[in-house]
Amino acid sequence: MAHKALYRRFRPRRFEDLKGQEVVATVLKNQVSAGEPSHAYLFSGPRGTGKTSTAKILACALNCLNPKDGEPCLECENCKAALEDAMIDIIEMDAASNNSVDNARDIRDKAGLLPAKGKYKVYIIDEVHMLTGSAFNALLKTLEEPPAHVVFILATTELAALPKTVLSRCQRFDFRRIEEGDIAARLEEVAQNVGVKAQKSAIMQIAAASDGALRDALTILDQCCSFSSEIDEQLVSQVLGYAGYTALYALIAAMAEYDERAALAQLTAILDGGIEAGILVGQMLDCFHKMLLEAVSGAEEQSPLWQAGGKMGKKTLLRGVEIFSAAQGSIRFAAKPQIVLESAVLRFLLPEGETDSSALEYRIEKLERKLAQLEQGGVAVGVSSARPAAAQAEQKKQAKPKAAPPQEWARESEPKAPIPEAAPEEGEAWKAMQKYCAKNPSAKPFLSGMRPVAETRMQLTLAGGNPAMLRMFEGSGLKAEIEKVLEEQLGRKIGLQIQQESAQEELYQEDTIDIID
Repeated sequence: MAHKALYRRFRPRRFEDLKGQEVVATVLKNQVSAGEPSHAYLFSGPRGTGKTSTAKILACALNCLNPKDGEPCLECENCKAALEDAMIDIIEMDAASNNSVDNARDIRDKAGLLPAKGKYKVYIIDEVHMLTGSAFNALLKTLEEPPAHVVFILATTELAALPKTVLSRCQRFDFRRIEEGDIAARLEEVAQNVGVKAQKSAIMQIAAASDGALRDALTILDQCCSFSSEIDEQLVSQVLGYAGYTALYALIAAMAEYDERAALAQLTAILDGGIEAGILVGQMLDCFHKMLLEAVSGAEEQSPLWQAGGKMGKKTLLRGVEIFSAAQGSIRFAAKPQIVLESAVLRFLLPEGETDSSALEYRIEKLERKLAQLEQGGVAVGVSSARPAAAQAEQKKQAKPKAAPPQEWARESEPKAPIPEAAPEEGEAWKAMQKYCAKNPSAKPFLSGMRPVAETRMQLTLAGGNPAMLRMFEGSGLKAEIEKVLEEQLGRKIGLQIQQESAQEELYQEDTIDIID
């Protein structure tokens, strides 16, 4: 005997067996119980969500000789014939191959004949959107006013392709994607019935890969059962052509550390193992999506993804979702999908190369982290000397130059001339800038690396020893924003002038500080 697929062997036979479509099942069961079915039904929704199975159950229940609370008894002659697809009063047809006007006329001509054994003659038309315009027109009048003994059940995955004249003549039921929990529960039942041992994690992996379609999930389980009687995550990954979680999590961890070499090496190893770039980018997108949801919801699970997501932050995770969503769409039409995926990974790892505001925020946050690590003697700062931390902190405190009072450095830079009575207090622009930077964390890295050199009524001159910091400050737009704030607070326009210190001062007299990027 030929093998029968699991989704056919375990097709639901009652309304109560339907998974994830409780509302549809309740309405149809009540109509059958009251003896008031509609003359035409329209079942729409994604593939594998139970449209055809529901149509078969409804047809069986309408012709059951002993229905119980709207459910078919599955014991009478009509029910047994319906379960074996041998019920003469239940006509199933595929509109994809029977879409001509002649097929529609044949339905119209035979609909007037009385049912042979049951109470109703039920027409189940699958993929009804494939009918031609002429076929719809030929069937329209019969669909609107069929004989009392005829019930039409139309099923489609493309609701937008149906004419509005058909939609208005049917009771429409929308089938939604089945939740992963319901799919996993059904898979466990089927695995137990066929005598297969399946790990919980493997069942959840199959449920996630099915994308809400229970039929697809049963098909994947069927493939796994043909491979082995014990199903684990590794077996499911092999059947699906997915990258293993160990290798995938290693790639995500390298990306969380912004290690370009390790990330590309791990990506190349996965692709060389036979994993398709289109499948891998989908897995990576799912990982970033899960990490983003965990970061927003505050999940307490200490999983590898949770740890990687904590290092990246919400904005970075959202940026990763956007990058890999775009890559997933581009890979479908790319001649070399591997290059598209590698480019997407590098784009994520090198935000400095982008010009949008999110990239600027990332660079500022990165500088803040480095400065904080420098102040605290963090991991990313390597000190060449082996002296105790307390001695280093004391020497740093002693070596730090004390800033001169505002009046002293102002007098040194200004020509000695009488100051008008209306002249402001010297140093107030620097004080106002300090208050502004204290309220704006993104400006703190720039302030900590600069010191005032001279201040006049219309100009404040600052000096810094880090050329990269000075260039970033000049091009970030923060300079213009501070000038605007100073003008609002002091009532006059003050220009900021940034200059490079002639000789950079050493932070320590004997130590050398290396910042590891």
